[in-house]
Amino acid sequence: MWSILASNPDGALGYSWMTSHTLRAAFERLVRFRKILNDDAHLELRESGGSLSLVVWKSSEKISPAFRIDGAMALLLAMVQSNAGKTFHPQSLTITHPRPKETDPFYSLFQCPITFDAKFNSFIISSADADKPRSCSNEQLAFLHDQLLIEYIAKLDNDNIIERTKVSIIDKMPSGNISDAIVARSLQMSERTLQRRLREFGTTFKSILNEVRRDLTNSYIRDSKLSLTEISFMLGFAEISTFSRAYKRWTGQSPSAYRQINSY
Repeated sequence: MWSILASNPDGALGYSWMTSHTLRAAFERLVRFRKILNDDAHLELRESGGSLSLVVWKSSEKISPAFRIDGAMALLLAMVQSNAGKTFHPQSLTITHPRPKETDPFYSLFQCPITFDAKFNSFIISSADADKPRSCSNEQLAFLHDQLLIEYIAKLDNDNIIERTKVSIIDKMPSGNISDAIVARSLQMSERTLQRRLREFGTTFKSILNEVRRDLTNSYIRDSKLSLTEISFMLGFAEISTFSRAYKRWTGQSPSAYRQINSY
């Protein structure tokens, strides 16, 4: 089910999510880029009662045999521990295959309660652990890998107009010269065609631009080494005042106020 990740744990996807500021951000990246792992697998984040669950919906037992599910969970634990430390263990696990005859290896590795024969596979951590800042994070490196992964997804599905639009926006963002006309030209189509194709997917160029900016801002704003002026430029805003207004519209507070609480 996670064959690409399992065969190359040190590849772009591994680094992209391991360099995240928190485990929550890491899981969000994993969900976002799940298409690289498997088109048929469905990853979802659920939060309830102070716990955050990374849920993996299996399509069929043939596609997800027991040994691959177990291997995916073990690999996920290893990658989480590379971020949070070797002593970190999940709150609990749920696994879809029946309880094996020998369960000691499972409990020895994961050191948490495990529910077998469950409806779905899930890796569960506390919300507090999910939001705890990790000193090994590197948001700029994560962003660079995000760019590579977006481009890779676009190549996997050349007709994915939303991802192709995001790639073009990210590429042109530092120039400050971003518009649907310019992006359409880079995609070798007319402005009207781009607008029509985005409407077919229930979105607009402005919505995608704001989404990309919000995603990148979440990474940049925590890094105190970057000035707000630099962040404004990197996001393609002509003036820092324009960036500040946009950020307050997205989050309800100014970037400087947020930074005082969340910078590292």
